[in-house]
Amino acid sequence: MSARTRARTRVVVVGAGPAGLAAATAALRAGASVTLLDAAERPGGQYHRMLPDAYAAAHPERLHHGWRAFDRVRRHVLTHPRCDWWPESAVWSLERSDPGERRPPRVHVLRGPADGAGRERRVLEPDALVLAPGAHDRVLPFPGWDLPGVYTAGAAQALAKGERLVVGDRVVVAGSGPFLLPVAASLLEAGSQVAQVLEANTAATVLRGWGRRPWQLAAQAGKAAELAEYTALLTRRRVPYRFGRAVVEARGDGRVEEVVTARLRPDWSVVPGTERTVPVDAVCVSHGFTPQLELPVAAGCALRRPDPASPAEAFVEVDGDQRTTSPGVFAAGEITGIAGAPAARTEGLIAGWLAGGGAPDAPELAPLRRRRDRDRLFAARLAAAHPIGAAWPGWLRPDTVVCRCEETTYGALRRAAGDPAAASARALKLGTRAGLGPCQARICGPTVAQLLAGTPAASPAGSSAGSAPGLPAATPHHRPLAQPIRLGELARPPITDAGREHRMSTGTKADGLGGVIVATALPYREDATAPAGLAVDYDRYAEHCRWLVDNGCRGVGPNGSLGEYSSLTDDERRRVARTAVEAVGGDGVVVVGVHGPGHHQARHWAELAAEDGADGVLCLPPTMYRANRGEVIAHFEAVASVGLPVMVYNNPIDTKVDLTPDLLAEIAQIDNVVAVKEFSGDVRRVLEIREKAPGLEVVAGADDVTLEALLMGATGWFAGFPNVFPAESAELFALAAAGRLEEARALYEPLVAAFRWDSRTEFVQAIKLGMDMVGRYGGPCRPPRGPLVDAHRAAVTADMQRAIAALRERKAGA
Repeated sequence: MSARTRARTRVVVVGAGPAGLAAATAALRAGASVTLLDAAERPGGQYHRMLPDAYAAAHPERLHHGWRAFDRVRRHVLTHPRCDWWPESAVWSLERSDPGERRPPRVHVLRGPADGAGRERRVLEPDALVLAPGAHDRVLPFPGWDLPGVYTAGAAQALAKGERLVVGDRVVVAGSGPFLLPVAASLLEAGSQVAQVLEANTAATVLRGWGRRPWQLAAQAGKAAELAEYTALLTRRRVPYRFGRAVVEARGDGRVEEVVTARLRPDWSVVPGTERTVPVDAVCVSHGFTPQLELPVAAGCALRRPDPASPAEAFVEVDGDQRTTSPGVFAAGEITGIAGAPAARTEGLIAGWLAGGGAPDAPELAPLRRRRDRDRLFAARLAAAHPIGAAWPGWLRPDTVVCRCEETTYGALRRAAGDPAAASARALKLGTRAGLGPCQARICGPTVAQLLAGTPAASPAGSSAGSAPGLPAATPHHRPLAQPIRLGELARPPITDAGREHRMSTGTKADGLGGVIVATALPYREDATAPAGLAVDYDRYAEHCRWLVDNGCRGVGPNGSLGEYSSLTDDERRRVARTAVEAVGGDGVVVVGVHGPGHHQARHWAELAAEDGADGVLCLPPTMYRANRGEVIAHFEAVASVGLPVMVYNNPIDTKVDLTPDLLAEIAQIDNVVAVKEFSGDVRRVLEIREKAPGLEVVAGADDVTLEALLMGATGWFAGFPNVFPAESAELFALAAAGRLEEARALYEPLVAAFRWDSRTEFVQAIKLGMDMVGRYGGPCRPPRGPLVDAHRAAVTADMQRAIAALRERKAGA
C-alpha cells in the first residue's frame, strides 16, 4: 500500500526509560505514529536520569553508562516528526474496551506537573499500547526504617544523579543485588562518604547463583565491565563491601544517627552476637525491585508468579512477541522480569516493532529474540544469586512500622490476621489501614502480602480465596485510579486526541533540513589489507565533522557522492554514518546519504540510519538505470516509510532522472519528504518548486549557484566546498538569509571560481586538494577515482590560491 494512503498504526508508549524509548524507536521504524509519555520531565527513567537543564552540564556522559547511545536514541525519538513527546504526564486510568471490540484500552492521562493546578485531562485511543512503567525499590521493613534519613537506594541515586545532591555525609548502603554498586558510586561521585556496602546474601549464595553455567555469562560482557568499573571505584575509595550482612535496625533522636548491622545466615536469620553499631547520618536500602503492575492489571493483563509460594512476586505474562493477554497491549522492561537496562531495551525493540505494525517475520527480530531469551536466563540467574531470605521477618519487633503511610505496626497486622473476623485480605486492609495511605500499597503491599502468607487473609491474586463474598480478590496491584487525581480534574471534560492525525501529517514539514549541511569528504590512510590499499581513517573523519560544526555549519552529510559511498564496503558505509552521529552529538544535524540501485537497498540504509540516530536522510532516485516516474515515486515512498525526514536529491547530470517541479509536487505529498537538494544548476527552478510544492524546502545543491539560489528563496545549502571554507560558507549563508546582498556578493565572488569545481567530474579530488591547501587533510581518493591530471591540478590550485588570498586580504581589512 502507498505510504501516502496507508493508515498509520497509532501507538501509545507509557514510560520513557530504556524499554519505552526502545519501543518508541522500533514503532517509528515500523512506520507508526507514536505518543511517548512519562511522569518525569525528561526521558531516560532511573537508569539514565538526567540533570535539569538549568545545570547546563558540560559532560552528562560522566554520570551514565552508554550515554552516547542513549543520547542518540533520545534525540532521534524526541525530534521525530511522527512522535509526540508528553513529559510530566501521568496515566491515571486505563478504560478497557468492550469484550467484542478486541482493542487496547483507552488511556486517560493528566498532563502537567504533579503539584500543578492546571493539569490537562486527555484521552488517547491507540491502535496498540506498550506498557513500560518500570519498577521501584523494594525495601523490607526493620525497626527504625521510618526515621528521617533512611532512603530507598533509588531515591538516593535519583538525588545524586538528577540534582547532584547528597543524602548525607556518611552513608551506609545496604540490601541485596548489584544495584547497590551504582548507588554507592553515585553517592561517592556526588560527595558522600560511603562507610560500607552490605549485601545481605552470603558469598556462597551469590557465587552459587552467578557461578552456575558460567559460559552463559559471556553474552553479558558489558555488565561485567560495568561491575568491574564500580568495584574499582569502591576499591580506590576504600569502601568495604561485605557479604552476608544487613542493616537490621536504625536508631536516632528525630533522624537516623546510627544503624545496627548483623551477620545473616543464608535464610537471612540473624546470627546472634554479630551485631555492630555504625554511626551514620543516612542509610540507603534496597532489597531488589517491585514491578509497577497497576497499569497492566488495569488493562486486564494476566500475571505470572515465578514462585507460587510467594504472593509478593509477580510479573506480566507475555508471549514470544511481548504481547500480553489483553488485546493490543504489549509489555516490556521490569514489569516482565527484573533483568537490567539492556534486557529492557531488547524487549522494548520487539514490543515496539510489532505494536507499530512491523512484520513478525522481519529478519532483524530473530537476533533480538535470541538476545531477549539470553537476558531472561540472566534474570533467572540474578534472582538465584540475590534471593530474599525467608527468615527476614525475624528482624521485626511488634512496634516496627510496616505501612509508613498509616503507621500500621507489625504487631497490629499479626493480631488482625489472627482475628476470625478478618477472614479476608480486604477486611484486614480496612481493619488495619495497611496500604490505604497516599502510596496505596505500592511500597508496603508486597511486604504485607508476604508477612500474611499462610494466614486466612492471604490469597494469591486472581484467586477467590480470602475474598469477601461477591467481591473480587484484593491484590496489591489492583487500583481503579492508578495515580491521584483531583476532583476538579475528574469533573472537567477531557480533551480527546481527535485531530492528532492532522498534526502528524503536517508536522513532518516543520522539522527543516535547512542551513549549511556539509557533504563531507572522507579521509583515507594507507593500509595494504584494505580495499585498494586505502582504509577509512575514522578518527580523522570524526575530527573533521566536529571541526565543521564548530566553525558554524549546521550539520554534516556522510555517505554522499563526495563521501565516495559507492567505493565503500557495507561495514565501512555504516561505520562512517555512526562516526558522524557520534562526532556531532547534539550540536548539529546528521543527514545520511542512503542512495541505492533499488528502493529495498535505499530503505535498508535508511533503516540503519534511523537506528544509528541520524536526523534525516539524503536520497537519489534509483541509481544505475533511468527510472520512470512511477518507479521514482515508489522509490521515495519506500525510503520515507522508515520515518526519518527525507531530502530527495535531484541530480539529473549523473542519474539521468530529472526531478522536475511537476514531479516534485507529487513527491512532496509523501509523508516525511521534507526537502529537495536541487543540483540541476537552473536557479529558475527554486521559485517554481516553491510555487508547485509550497511545503517542500528547496536546498541549494551546486556550490557555484548557491548565492543565486539563496536569493531566490532556498532555505539551505547542501554543500561541498565548506569542507574547505566552513566559517566563510556559514557567513555567506547568514548574509544571504539576512538580505545583505552587497556583503554576500563581496564574499562570494572570489570563491565562486573554486566553487565551480563542485559541478565537475573531478569534484571529489578538487575539494580534497583544496582541503590540503588550507591545512586540512584531504588525501587520496579510493579507486575508481584517481588523482587529478596535471592540467586539472594546476587549474584547481590557481582557483584555490585566488580564493585563499582574497579571504586573507578580507580578514586583514576587517
